[in-house]
Amino acid sequence: MSSITLTHSQVSYLVDRLGEPDEVFDAVCTAYGRAAAWQLGRSWLLAVTAGDQTIYSVVDHVCDLAGALEEACEPADHLDWLVNRANVRGIDAVQPASGDEPGPFYILCTRHYYGHQDMTAAVTDCAGLPREFASYEEAAQYIASIDGDEYRLVHGECARPEYAIVAM
Repeated sequence: MSSITLTHSQVSYLVDRLGEPDEVFDAVCTAYGRAAAWQLGRSWLLAVTAGDQTIYSVVDHVCDLAGALEEACEPADHLDWLVNRANVRGIDAVQPASGDEPGPFYILCTRHYYGHQDMTAAVTDCAGLPREFASYEEAAQYIASIDGDEYRLVHGECARPEYAIVAM
């Protein structure tokens, strides 16, 4: 990844000249935000906005976009980092638990939406906090209990959610 310094007016001019971004996607940082990417020949200008702060980066290759987004988003803890990684690179980039780890265990839920948009989040309890499981078996039983129920797709969703058990 290359590092360049641009003034605020230079970035504003560049963004105005480029017009609409080539890619726009959700960015999961310590808070939800948006990311936009403009193609600059072989490089990309990446803008990550969370709250009232926007971080700009120039990356050399499209494959570096995910890495730059992961660097721009500093998660609060390891679970946030796993959720961020799943949202940036896809759920397959997250190492699932094998069951041999000491725990605690958490469940990541990936919802699939039309337009090839997936969104991953930790399964939460009634207070909105990530639901913690003492054992792999307990987490697997929870998935079996909700996965066997009738499921109604939410607006824009194209398939049932997928679940992955992760260990901390």
